[in-house]
Amino acid sequence: MKLREKSLDECITIIDRELPARVNLVVEHLKNIPLKHIKVGNLNELVKQQENDTRQKTQSSTKMLQVYINLCMTDIVIEYNLPITGIDKKGADVKYIGNGQEIPIEIKCSAQKDGAIACIGNLKVLDSKSDLTLALRFAVGNDDRITHWQTVTIDDSNRKWREYNNPENNSNFSHLSCRLGLDENDIKCYSGSVKPAREWVHFIKAPVA
Repeated sequence: MKLREKSLDECITIIDRELPARVNLVVEHLKNIPLKHIKVGNLNELVKQQENDTRQKTQSSTKMLQVYINLCMTDIVIEYNLPITGIDKKGADVKYIGNGQEIPIEIKCSAQKDGAIACIGNLKVLDSKSDLTLALRFAVGNDDRITHWQTVTIDDSNRKWREYNNPENNSNFSHLSCRLGLDENDIKCYSGSVKPAREWVHFIKAPVA
């Protein structure tokens, strides 16, 4: 008898529960790499030191953590046999394939401060976004560990990326936000919270135990 496949909601609940602690284990391991002459006191600062472009220093350390998040997520998907697979489609990173469904999902790791921006993206690709975004929002402490975390899904993301960003903006970045009075029902929080604030919904991370 075939076991019931986990729903998308169950999959994201497991990912949210397992991911921060697993990433912190990887970070702790990397800080103790067996090099003879280089000691890693602060992994975040070490990565910044390797980046010559001062404008990219913070982005480089964030991208480093994104690599660990993606690696740990793959590990969780395999361990719990989640019906999630990679996808070769512009605007999506993975696809939920359980219970006869096929749902493309764009995954965004975000070190943005709490506020109206759930995550950021590339301004040049607003025309190729998935309808569902999984935003993994985090803050890192001085010891390189994730201290605050929020997992949130935002439906109808394709429209929001296009409507709430100006393609003519001089910045290369776009942002995913949700308008108050219109988009609240598209948001599902698995950790952290949201609150109304004038025109936009604000996204709030929660402390990691």
